[in-house]
Amino acid sequence: MEEYRIEGIVFSNEDEYQKALLDQKNIELVRAKYEYTDAKTAEAVYQKLIRQNIFKTILGDLFLKELQDIIQIGGGNIESLPPILARETTFSKGDNYPVEEEIQSEKSQKALGISLTLNVILFFLLILFYLFTKNSDNANITNYERVISKKYQAIYETSSKATEETSTFGVEVESQE
Repeated sequence: MEEYRIEGIVFSNEDEYQKALLDQKNIELVRAKYEYTDAKTAEAVYQKLIRQNIFKTILGDLFLKELQDIIQIGGGNIESLPPILARETTFSKGDNYPVEEEIQSEKSQKALGISLTLNVILFFLLILFYLFTKNSDNANITNYERVISKKYQAIYETSSKATEETSTFGVEVESQE
């Protein structure tokens, strides 16, 4: 994607960029034509530019703000001047200052990574708990049939052995001699 940048301001499309180039040219013409270092001249230039609605981009708005500052420093009242209408645009603060969307994107990627890691850990813990429960000697929902079967089988075997011992040892066999 081609970047449309003038004086640190990035414009969203070529049409806005062309308007900004025209505003830049008009600013240069005004600076060359007028000596507006005093507040009265700056106010006259400001009033004329606002009336004629010369500027179409934020570059012009910034120039008008510069004129307002000169008027205010010279003792003029900027509240009595016609206001500068705000325009939408994207500012580029340079490579050292990431744009808000980039910061949000980095935060969401970091949060996604943390969430994924925690989910994997919880999944393995769930499997581990299931295996401990399944192989436990205590009766629970996953192994109750096996534990109860073992318990009754042990009781049955114990009672069977006791019955056998009683029947073989408790009864005396008579021998025929």
